[in-house]
Amino acid sequence: TSIVTEKSTRVVEYLLITVKPLALMIGKVFAMLAATMLQMLAMVAALFISNKISAAYSPANRDLLSQLLPGDLFGNINILNMFLCILLVFLGLVFYAVLAGLAGATVSRLEEINEGLILFTLVSLVGVYIGLGAAGALMKSSTSAFVTFALLFPLSTPFLMPGAILVGKANLLLVAIAVILLLAFIVILFRFVARIYETLILHNGNTIKLKELFK
Repeated sequence: TSIVTEKSTRVVEYLLITVKPLALMIGKVFAMLAATMLQMLAMVAALFISNKISAAYSPANRDLLSQLLPGDLFGNINILNMFLCILLVFLGLVFYAVLAGLAGATVSRLEEINEGLILFTLVSLVGVYIGLGAAGALMKSSTSAFVTFALLFPLSTPFLMPGAILVGKANLLLVAIAVILLLAFIVILFRFVARIYETLILHNGNTIKLKELFK
């Protein structure tokens, strides 16, 4: 929405006089994500604080999370695992934010934004459903070829890998490969979106289709 607003009001034409398209896109994505991550971390902190308070006033002195969640889940929560989970969620947010930027770069007017977001929505659903299918398989049995693919596939990694870490179904090597793949795809996407952003900045026609983007 931010990208399309700038394009429709011609603000971006003035910005690109002094700022490179890649720098503009990176700045926009990380500014949005900084606010998002702060909100998420604040919500998680509030959850654990309120959980501790409720435990203090509980007759059985038991907190609510331990009653609702599997007991062995907390056995895998440590500083390293929490860091890896936060890192993967953050990289996933960056990955999908850049995809949203790609959708925004193909649209000229705010009235057409829903049409431009169709591709982004479909790609997101692919990642979600692969993650859901692999999560079911992961909890029922040991790691299979499909589960390994889902853990490493950039579209589904952010949805599946943090949970796999917390239930002890992902080793450090698998996590490292997933992080490297996500980082590589993010870099490629950033450069691709910046090129499209610069090329289509004066475009006022119909929404650009996927095939035309590569051309």
